[in-house]
Amino acid sequence: MHLPIQLISALLALGATVHAKPIRTASNLDSYTLSKRVDDYARDIIDCNEQQTVVVKRGLVEVSGLAVVAYGELTAGDESRWKKNKGYTHYFKESDYEKAKAAYNALLQPDFAYVIQCLDDIPDCKNSLAFTDPTPESYEGAGHERGVRKVKLCPGFFEEKRTQRTLPSATDKEGVEEFCRNQESKKVMDFEVAGHTLLHELTHLDSFGLKAGYPEEEYKNSEMEYKYHGTVDWKPSSNPGNA
Repeated sequence: MHLPIQLISALLALGATVHAKPIRTASNLDSYTLSKRVDDYARDIIDCNEQQTVVVKRGLVEVSGLAVVAYGELTAGDESRWKKNKGYTHYFKESDYEKAKAAYNALLQPDFAYVIQCLDDIPDCKNSLAFTDPTPESYEGAGHERGVRKVKLCPGFFEEKRTQRTLPSATDKEGVEEFCRNQESKKVMDFEVAGHTLLHELTHLDSFGLKAGYPEEEYKNSEMEYKYHGTVDWKPSSNPGNA
């Protein structure tokens, strides 16, 4: 499959580093199959109104489509061209190529546990669209209880311009061309949709890291200490306690 480089940049602009085995490409996944697989992703959606639930489910369809197409593109050609592509270098190190492929592959089989929760405008949502509890399900203490971890969506997730866009199907040639043509610039953020944010947050989950075979790491500060397997954002202020 050949897609415009701008859209492929969007497909690759997803921050995750894991390790797993390949299972399929993007050649034969249609919109019906993607819609059907929302139930695989949406273990539970809580505290969301009807309109928010529609946005979340649409975003989960995009997660599935992004993972399928990105994995297919990454495994279809010369890896050297991706290591220099802005959509790749924006989030990944050159040494992360195999791990990046494995990240999308793990998302093709979303049998890891999580809950999606819609939040009111709370202090933790200041300057954030979403955040995720990266602690293992067995961890308790410092405000954490045992149980399935949550991806928490702030009001901004439903208001931000980039999360209101709809990602066209890879088979919709006219839709893809229009999507690329109408962007304000060629920056990665100009191609973001709700699915990118959801996918990014899912990779912070310890359950995702375990599913993908990501190596165990340890986090410790004055308030908490635990081991985790999810991803951590590549910025100085990031740590596994506030992913």
